[in-house]
Parts: sequence; structure tokens; C-alpha cells
Amino acid sequence: LGTAVMALFYPLDVLQTVASANVSENPPSLKETATKIYENHGISGFFTGFGSSIIGIFVYRASFFGFYDTLRSLIPNEDSSAKWLLAQGVTILAGLVAYPINTIRNRMIIQAVDEKPQYKNIVGGLVKIIKEEGFTAPFAGAGVRILLGILTSSLPALYGSLKQGNPRQEQKNETRA
Repeated sequence: LGTAVMALFYPLDVLQTVASANVSENPPSLKETATKIYENHGISGFFTGFGSSIIGIFVYRASFFGFYDTLRSLIPNEDSSAKWLLAQGVTILAGLVAYPINTIRNRMIIQAVDEKPQYKNIVGGLVKIIKEEGFTAPFAGAGVRILLGILTSSLPALYGSLKQGNPRQEQKNETRA
């Protein structure tokens, strides 16, 4: 079901990614971008990088749960701080494992408006990027993505802490008791 929903909205992701990558003084409208993609690649142009997106999600989730399940046994059940730190570490590690796939996906999408794309698939694209730009190129921007992941995964814990320390909430809880 998730893949079907993703396929339904993926063309909008392609348009948004192409539009955000265009930094010219006179960027084309979304309609002009969509027309150019359609003229160069047909309907399939709106699904450029879809396969790598699915693979990237799979690699991320498999890495996350694989690392978490493997390392979870090292932490006592009562230690919630250690569990939280483990989840953060696993989030970072899984993000680094999957990040190169996201890099090639974005580059494949950005070239959707080009008549002759440089990257045809994940492996060929990554090989070309590493050959031309160096081994670290597929990880460009990973630090920001990791920081975003840490901050967003910390929000529920922060919210819970704030809610527990809220005097109004404590009064409501006392009134109910």
C-alpha cells in the first residue's frame, strides 16, 4: 500500500525536486518543467528515480531495524536513556548507509528535464559520481540530514518531558484522581 501511495504522489516530488534545483534568474514554471519532462521522457520521466527511492527506503529500514535488533540485547530493559541513545545512533548509522542512494536519486530526478541523462541506474550513477567527484561525494549533505533526523526523532521525548513538567498538566492529573 505504501508503494502505491508513493507512486501516486511521486510525480509531485519529481517536480518539486527539479524546481528546487533550478537556481537561474528566470526559473521555469511548474507547467513548463512538467512539459519539458514529458517532452523528453514521456510519463516515465515523472517516475525518474522511483526505483532508487524504494530501494533507499528498504535499505534504510533494514539497516535501522537490523542494527537496532542486534545492539538492543546489549542494553538493560530498564535503561530508557540508553535505549534512546541507541535509537539515535542507529538512526545516524542507517542514514549514512542509505544516504548515497538518496544522492543518486536526487541527481536522477534533477536530470529529468535533460534530453540525455547522465545517470541511468543506482550502481552506474554511484560509480560515475565516485570516479568523477571522489568517494565522499555521495555523502554530500549527509550531516544536515543526520541533524534533521536526530532533532525530529527527539521531539516526542522532548514533548513528553515538557508535558510531565507542566504545572497545568499536573493540576489536571490531580483533579482526575
